Amino acid sequence: MKTTLLCIVIALAGIPQGLAISAGTVVQIEDHPYQVAIDKYAPLPDGDDDPSHITHKTTSGALLTSKTVITSARSLADKGTVNVNVTLLTVRVGAQRRDTGGASYKVVDYLLHPAYSQLQVDGDVLLLYLDAEVPSRSDAHTVPLADPSKTSMVPGEKLVLTGYGNLTQGEVLADGEVRQLQAAALPFVNQDVCKDIYRFYDLSTVRACAGGLAKATCGDGNNGAPVVNWRGELVGVASPEAKENCGVLGMPTVFTSLLTAEMHQWITSNADGKQKA
Repeated sequence: MKTTLLCIVIALAGIPQGLAISAGTVVQIEDHPYQVAIDKYAPLPDGDDDPSHITHKTTSGALLTSKTVITSARSLADKGTVNVNVTLLTVRVGAQRRDTGGASYKVVDYLLHPAYSQLQVDGDVLLLYLDAEVPSRSDAHTVPLADPSKTSMVPGEKLVLTGYGNLTQGEVLADGEVRQLQAAALPFVNQDVCKDIYRFYDLSTVRACAGGLAKATCGDGNNGAPVVNWRGELVGVASPEAKENCGVLGMPTVFTSLLTAEMHQWITSNADGKQKA
């Protein structure tokens, strides 16, 4: 499945330098009610039954339908495989904070984009199916998917990225400090920027990229973060290619583009459950 690449970069005009997810602006979940937190728990080692030893990491996603979340596959698939252990996942909607809050839902099934492979850069999209419908309210609401036949990007068009990622690489929070939902404005720019920086860019047809000029936009916890346009429509899913590039001046953050007919059809066909053969 082939899709057109996008490249969006932080513009310095209107945004203080460094203002992005990894140096971003705190926003309210009610202003981005489609944002979800995805907690992935690490199973306890054999013989260890102390629940205090359970650890987890939190990534981001978007509520696509009342029972389906869209996110990045790379951050949740088991290492070296194309499998996702849904028993280790919990989705929280309406969460202002990364570590706690919101209503929790179990994940009962998943679907990876058919082009996804951890050895390649294509198809980093994952659908998670929840155990119950999420009722619509001020802090939890679905996001409309942009229609590629009606949506096109022009340089300078404002996009918005939201997520719970760290503000600095390798961040350690102080006692009592919490990480809240962050947002960054990402004006669209010329596609040649990413081609000049990343060797894989011409090899992939499902990638997009943003940031770099403002020394930010990505951080641990931002995989799967939704990217929406000025109309509030979902156009991308954050998929940083390498942590060492996060927040590095001149190194844009990588995204998966949802703005092609093929990708749009795959998502809409499976949004309410796996499409039957």
